Amino acid sequence: MTALFLSGLWLMPGLPAPAAAADPPPPAMTVTVSLDWFERFEVPDDGISEESEFYPEVKVGDNALQTGRIVSDDAFHAGTIPNPWVFTQQVTLSGGQTTFPVGIQIKDEDGGTNFADDRMDISPQNQDIDLNLMYNP
Repeated sequence: MTALFLSGLWLMPGLPAPAAAADPPPPAMTVTVSLDWFERFEVPDDGISEESEFYPEVKVGDNALQTGRIVSDDAFHAGTIPNPWVFTQQVTLSGGQTTFPVGIQIKDEDGGTNFADDRMDISPQNQDIDLNLMYNP
């Protein structure tokens, strides 16, 4: 067998090259979204003054939409009621991904007789209703 020595590098003919290191797994993390405060400033049902029944819908990354429990109060504060709106999901970043979306809706539950549930305007943007965030861990 012939060996060639070049400045500290050994090349041995016929030996397989060392395997390339495997790519590290995509980073995974647990993400918790906590909705601690909500207050109604508009009447969702065509001006009918009523106490509303609000609930959130939260989507984190590519995970399934999660729905929170209904709160029958026009001013919601997590410290005043049990079981506040808290959502925890596992997120895995793949490829060169460095951010992921977090979408939040607050709805007024109308029951079957008042058609579809009303979406409350919680966005700081004009011409937008939902809160759409990009999270950069």
